[in-house]
Amino acid sequence: MAEELAPKPAHVPDELVRDVDIYDPAGWREVGDPLIVWKRIQDSHPPIFWTPRQGGHWIVTRFDDIQHVAATFADFSSRENFIPRGVTIPQMPMNLDPPEHTTIRRLLAPAVMPLRLRALQAQVRQWTIEAVEALRPKGECEFIVEFSSAIPVKAFLAMMGLPIDDHALLNQLGADITKINEPEVYRVAKAQLTDYIMGWIEAFRRNPGEGIISDAIHNEIDGRRLTDEEVENLCVMLLAAGIDTVKSAIVFMANLLAGSSAHRQQLLDDPSLIPNAVEETLRRYGSSNLARVVRHDLDYKDVTFLAGDMICLPYPLAGLDSAENDDPLAVDFTREKVRHLNFGAGPHLCIGQALARNEITTFTEEWLKRIPEFRIKPGTKMKAMTGLSNIPLELYLEWDPATTKAIAA
Repeated sequence: MAEELAPKPAHVPDELVRDVDIYDPAGWREVGDPLIVWKRIQDSHPPIFWTPRQGGHWIVTRFDDIQHVAATFADFSSRENFIPRGVTIPQMPMNLDPPEHTTIRRLLAPAVMPLRLRALQAQVRQWTIEAVEALRPKGECEFIVEFSSAIPVKAFLAMMGLPIDDHALLNQLGADITKINEPEVYRVAKAQLTDYIMGWIEAFRRNPGEGIISDAIHNEIDGRRLTDEEVENLCVMLLAAGIDTVKSAIVFMANLLAGSSAHRQQLLDDPSLIPNAVEETLRRYGSSNLARVVRHDLDYKDVTFLAGDMICLPYPLAGLDSAENDDPLAVDFTREKVRHLNFGAGPHLCIGQALARNEITTFTEEWLKRIPEFRIKPGTKMKAMTGLSNIPLELYLEWDPATTKAIAA
């Protein structure tokens, strides 16, 4: 059944109306890379425009505007983070604004303190080495299933204080709860994830331990402790927000290096470029397309917003803005000033961004040490989807085991 388009509100000028569906922007399936199509939208559409798709909403496409809307919570609230509105229940702290957001965020701070973070980063390196060494003699893999899915989920479980062996279950549930445009898949995954987390909340209430769940249960905020439902809500948000960005970035990096011997050789010749290569990959291959809701009537850059209007923030377009990055579709590991908003902006800036960067960097370092020559399997190409996030779905890699190096941890 065709989607029913929303009627144009009276305050939206005709010249700012464009037919863009963030879940299926025209032409992206043929191109294969959703961000090329998003870049075309950025270059051919007004910087701020309104679409009748998904209930009707605004889309901002330039770095400065995305950053402004994301950071200015007095005008643009996070109480609605997804297009279309009402598609999910409110999530903590994602759907809170300061000062409530600030209070909840303090509960997460211990998980990213230097001592805990260093210990977790050491585990990430060990898991990465073990995974690469297991794949190295095989000569091929479906990269997402066999490698990139596991490490971010294991890191999440470690931060939560949950069993690392549950990573396969959590990986599938984490992927499915991002599919809000597939209501039945989302519903089943959400129910299963709720049951899983609520079981652990009960266990941690009886026996406190380390990790975010126990911290959230036993620490007070504003003189009270969170309810079980609030702790569960917080955990679901962290799973959805903390895994896909990292997993996708690792896959995009692998796809880039497998398809470009020049970029791969550049990092082999000079590994000190890897941190900048990670930033450049995050910039070129951004992920989340989140939203805000207008708090009150206001004018911004000659556009009138009314209270309740929804605004989509395609964060990847910030990094593809030519005003911020020259030749933005090109990947340049020596780019001196890499500008992107892949971890958000303002009070909702990702609290786990240091760990995310570490995971991507560690993959690149340890994979290239052991499998310096690899390629996309002939006859295949990376499959991806777009929507709330730009997510790789499938990537087949291959290499000659004779060119690999066994390196002990």
